Amino acid sequence: MDAVATTSVQISLKGTDINEKAVEVYKSRIATNSWPAEGLQMDSNKLEFADNNFIYSIGNAFLFVLPNDGIDAMKEYYRTLKSGGTLIVNSRAYVPNMEPIHAVAKATRSPGTPLPRDGFQRWSPAEFLRDVVEKGGFEKDKITLGREMLWLQLLSSHTLQPCSGVSLEVRQKLACLSQTRLTGTRLYI
Repeated sequence: MDAVATTSVQISLKGTDINEKAVEVYKSRIATNSWPAEGLQMDSNKLEFADNNFIYSIGNAFLFVLPNDGIDAMKEYYRTLKSGGTLIVNSRAYVPNMEPIHAVAKATRSPGTPLPRDGFQRWSPAEFLRDVVEKGGFEKDKITLGREMLWLQLLSSHTLQPCSGVSLEVRQKLACLSQTRLTGTRLYI
């Protein structure tokens, strides 16, 4: 974001969230850092932006908590992107520790905020996310899927050790053991 704040190119960022408290955090960070951005409370299933409005849209960690598997949100992203625009979304895959995640979410989120859902197993195959995006209106031949192995970051966060401190040999061994269970799917459109 520092690069955005200091660039001479005219940039305008819009950050949305359905959660009022999350939007308050965004607004605080925007003000503190003098970013050319705006935080808006908005339902991703009913975006209040004009058609063909954005060159880029980014959706982070939200599809799997939405009704209808986020297909309605994908339709909104499609509607608001300019022709030739780029959408980047990601999704969670299987999470073996869902019970503690629910406990933390209940303790830290505002009342009424949806809990992370079970059923991440179906999000693990990249094709599931591709299908959601296609149902949102995006053309199959313009969808690029990538797989980001998040198991190392997850392991690193639990051990408080930086990822860079794990040798390549150990990372490769762990990848063989863990990649099918703790991977995240990212979709680039």
